Amino acid sequence: MLEWEDWLLFAGEGISEGKNFPFLCLKSLSLSKCPKLRGNLPSPLPSLTEFSISESNQLKVTSSELKWNTSLEAIHIGEGGEDLFSLIDNLSYRELLIEKCDNLQSLPKMILNVNYLQILDLKDISSSISFRTEGFPTSLKSLQIKNYVNLEFPSHEIWCKYTSLQTLKIFNSCHSLTSFPLDCYPGLENLWLWECPSIEAITIQGGGLAPKLVAFVVRDCKNLMSLSDQIDLPSLELLWLQWLPKLASFSPRCCLSSKLHTLRVDIGILSSMSKHELGLLFQRLSSLSEIQLWGCSREEDLVNTLLKELLLPKFLQGLALSCFRSLKLLEGNGLQHLISLQRLHIFHCRSLESLPEDQLPSSLELLHIYKCPLLEARYEDRKQKYFSKIAHILVMEKKDDDGVII
Repeated sequence: MLEWEDWLLFAGEGISEGKNFPFLCLKSLSLSKCPKLRGNLPSPLPSLTEFSISESNQLKVTSSELKWNTSLEAIHIGEGGEDLFSLIDNLSYRELLIEKCDNLQSLPKMILNVNYLQILDLKDISSSISFRTEGFPTSLKSLQIKNYVNLEFPSHEIWCKYTSLQTLKIFNSCHSLTSFPLDCYPGLENLWLWECPSIEAITIQGGGLAPKLVAFVVRDCKNLMSLSDQIDLPSLELLWLQWLPKLASFSPRCCLSSKLHTLRVDIGILSSMSKHELGLLFQRLSSLSEIQLWGCSREEDLVNTLLKELLLPKFLQGLALSCFRSLKLLEGNGLQHLISLQRLHIFHCRSLESLPEDQLPSSLELLHIYKCPLLEARYEDRKQKYFSKIAHILVMEKKDDDGVII
């Protein structure tokens, strides 16, 4: 509402003085792209639980005059809303999102000192803020930081206080962060490190135990060279290691959980392991049902080695092969060995000429092909014999896709 300038106040029978916004049951208020709207925020709103404002920077607020429900579920302060931080002086809230507030120089003290904030999201902020000494609220259960490159992460000593933190996601942020101490977060269940270009090592001490970690995702961290081989992850269900060109190996001593059901990994990371070690690794992962492998030019033969040597778990349900640009053929016996395979995805394999149509497992329900020009040419003609063998399961897509499917 780009041209909206003034609130239309209510008046008349039943409207008492000072209550020109008679929405006593209103639970959610969102103001977006109202750059000309002037005046104070509406009051009273005794039932309000969610409030969002962005690109509406002519609005003013005096917290002492604001008669809102003092216990909100969620607050979202977006672009141009820095002057409204005084709003939350006298409010409690479980969730806070701060987005595109480029003039933000520090988080308000009331945010840092509260004990009720559980979810904090910081997104698309260009200013520089340091949390090295004061940290975040210790009540946090979930912290997501996205596109906040100048944020200085708290020191390792500070993070030991965060025993309640369950989810930590860092996307293209904290570019000064060079190492990540996994053992500082005893309650952590979900860790995502995505596009953190300065991280060189993920470390762990004190026995190497991360007891509650369920999802461990490290993607597109170009300088990551070291992943501790002493990590003990007894609860892990998802492991995702992708686009890590300097991470040369993944030690079989890394104690992955028998609960692991999804593995997404650059195949080059597996290349340092012998066939015997790979076999033992996959045998130990008794719950593994989904594997996605990304290729690199040096190690593309490893795909057929895994198949030919029958190293993959025979009860695997989903297999995805992405970005194997020199791969020409797939070993048929190894696919036939996967007697429970339901989904086979093949993405960005530009040299792959054919599939072993007669050796695909009978359990297969979906064959998904994307950005594989030679395969697409082989199966586009529905009159050809090749197509008839897989017509009941084939899907060929033309839309854009990032290659992540499971």
